[in-house]
Amino acid sequence: MLIFGSEFSHYHVVLTNHARKSMQKIPPKERAKILKKLDLLITNHQVLDIKKLQDFQTLYRIQCGNYRIVYSRQCTEQTFLVALICHRQDVYKQLKNFIGILR
Repeated sequence: MLIFGSEFSHYHVVLTNHARKSMQKIPPKERAKILKKLDLLITNHQVLDIKKLQDFQTLYRIQCGNYRIVYSRQCTEQTFLVALICHRQDVYKQLKNFIGILR
């Protein structure tokens, strides 16, 4: 897992190994956009267009161009656990693999 945060925020983001590996496969220009969204998630998540995923009680998604960031909020630790970062066409296929882990 990869953990990062901001000295100006009480929140931090944890990337699962799957999300971290997915980031490495994304083109650099798109990866930079995703990192900006993750930074906003830590510092000012109210400005993001966050949607709760249907059929998943604790999962949310952020759009970032053609990519989706799927995460769960761990309230007690003020942590955002990023489970998936993948192309919008593949996000629901990938979610089926994570149902047991994140529910």
